[in-house]
Amino acid sequence: MEVTYTNKSNTSTPEDFEGPKLIGTIGSFVRASLICLLIIAALVANIFVCLAVYKQRSARRITRYFIVNLCVADVFVTVISMPVWMIFLLFDNTSAAYLLGDTFVLIWIHVDILCGTASILSLTSISVDRYIAVTKPYSYVRFMTGKRALHIIGVIWMYSMIVAAMNKPLKEYEIKAYALFVMCASFLLPLFIIIVAYGSMFRVAMRHTRDQTHRANAECQRHHNRFKRDLKAAKTIGFVIGTFLCCWAPFIFVSVAFAFFPEIDQVDASFTKWLSYLNAVLSPVVYTCVDKQLRCLVWKRLSKCCPKNRKGFISTKHERSFATSEYSRSTPMAIV
Repeated sequence: MEVTYTNKSNTSTPEDFEGPKLIGTIGSFVRASLICLLIIAALVANIFVCLAVYKQRSARRITRYFIVNLCVADVFVTVISMPVWMIFLLFDNTSAAYLLGDTFVLIWIHVDILCGTASILSLTSISVDRYIAVTKPYSYVRFMTGKRALHIIGVIWMYSMIVAAMNKPLKEYEIKAYALFVMCASFLLPLFIIIVAYGSMFRVAMRHTRDQTHRANAECQRHHNRFKRDLKAAKTIGFVIGTFLCCWAPFIFVSVAFAFFPEIDQVDASFTKWLSYLNAVLSPVVYTCVDKQLRCLVWKRLSKCCPKNRKGFISTKHERSFATSEYSRSTPMAIV
């Protein structure tokens, strides 16, 4: 979200400024090169997941509305936030602000916070969606419609806009206040919701497992199979959220620490910013690796991009898996 340099210096150009200068160190070029790789990888991964879901009609389930929203937020981070951050890695703060203009930098800061918050809230919405599906499966079918999912997505972006819009008024009051506000509104609150949702899901799972030892009729078995699919979906999202925590937690806490202790080395702190951007690459990759149907969809899309090697690229095992998989049937209880 917000870059650390804004807590340390003003973007206004000083009177003795002689013109933009490259930092010129090997480290700055290495960091900028890594951002270039992240941009390419994040664009390819997120757009590919979106296309795979869009092209396959059976994949358009309610949970995937939130997955696509997550990919869209990550694409915005990739095309708006990362390139500007790369300029700040190549030039010092004053030179970068001179090249981009103070107004553009201010807009970029707001958009960076907006997209980062939307990405985190998209993960939260997926967790809540799975919580309702696992704990209240019959109510979920009636409650979570496509229209309602779109309303939730709209609320996510409105909430993110409010968090970003609070940047200027809170900073005018106290820069530390805004750092704490972002940590609470964009990280701790969503994290609390995620922990509550997953804690409740696994409590239900343990109770369900005990109940199954006393019931063995056919209908109970069908319910058990459906429950297993949703629990597997919950584990999938849990793995994604674990990745999210590893990527975002260091940056959030370093940003708050930077507001209180500006003497923190900015070069070292920038690593956490790179780590937060890495999440835009990892989320779609993790989804593709652990989601059976989505993995088959991606293989199928890739085969069409490489028609000459189509038979070799997708094994018949993958094709049979996609064609006969129980997850390919249109049911709201299917895996994410």
